[in-house]
Amino acid sequence: MWISKDGVEVIVMDSVEKLEKLSGAKVFDLHRQNIDHITVPSTRGPEFGVLRRIDDVFDCWFASGSMPYAYIHYPFENVELFEKKIPGHFVAEGLDQTRGWFYTLMVLSIALLGTPAFRNLICSGLVLAEDGKKMSKRLKSYPSPMKSLMTTGLSKMSFSHGIMHIGSLFRMQKDLSVKVVPYLLKFLDNLTNIYM
Repeated sequence: MWISKDGVEVIVMDSVEKLEKLSGAKVFDLHRQNIDHITVPSTRGPEFGVLRRIDDVFDCWFASGSMPYAYIHYPFENVELFEKKIPGHFVAEGLDQTRGWFYTLMVLSIALLGTPAFRNLICSGLVLAEDGKKMSKRLKSYPSPMKSLMTTGLSKMSFSHGIMHIGSLFRMQKDLSVKVVPYLLKFLDNLTNIYM
């Protein structure tokens, strides 16, 4: 959105073409650092100056929740294809997506179409750090993936996904050997018994 200094004039850019036409600038990339400098002359005359892009950024989850529409350019094209595919059959993600992605998918779908965004949802548990808290990229509270693979081994890491119950909490370093080794032994025992 571009707005005049007095807040009277507001233009919502709904396409790159519109931004280029109104500003006279060539736009190659819509990331902030590439468009923040672009101004649009006021339609009220030069004495009203220029319109500038607002500084606020809309919640990033709104873009994620718009995925079902954006990926096939609905409602501008592919209307029949979209109507066949909505609501989605299946969504699977981690528990941490509840507030962000699942919520915006549902809100947008109900608001725009009057129907749920998806029919089925599977939400997996969280893998926790050694201290029992959720792992965080920002806090760097996760073990080195390469160190974990070298210490634990790829097979144990792969098998760990099969024993994590939905909604369960799983401590990365502590629980991996304690839970995976007995599971692997039971699995291998069952496998051996099948072929004997």
